[in-house]
Amino acid sequence: MEKSSELAAWGYKDAQYVMVFMLLKGQYVQQSTLIGIGWLGVAAGSGHKKWIELFDKRYAVASKEEQIKFDEITKDYISKFGMKAQRVSCGKGLNNRHVG
Repeated sequence: MEKSSELAAWGYKDAQYVMVFMLLKGQYVQQSTLIGIGWLGVAAGSGHKKWIELFDKRYAVASKEEQIKFDEITKDYISKFGMKAQRVSCGKGLNNRHVG
């Protein structure tokens, strides 16, 4: 867990996605949908189609109150750990989408 969270904080998208599933499923960490969605929003910022679809799917079934919380944490996490904040690029350039 510690290594994944450190790599995720440095902007490594695969590590961010690992964090998503650990948090959403409660594997090796206390389960937290809110924090998991925050990391998913950051990971989806890479433009990876599967990650965007999962974020959109989770967001669509959330209540309005949950969506507001998801928006807040995703915005916060993107500002701290997103590609611009970490000065990283996925290198593809096409179809990159900023979530949140």
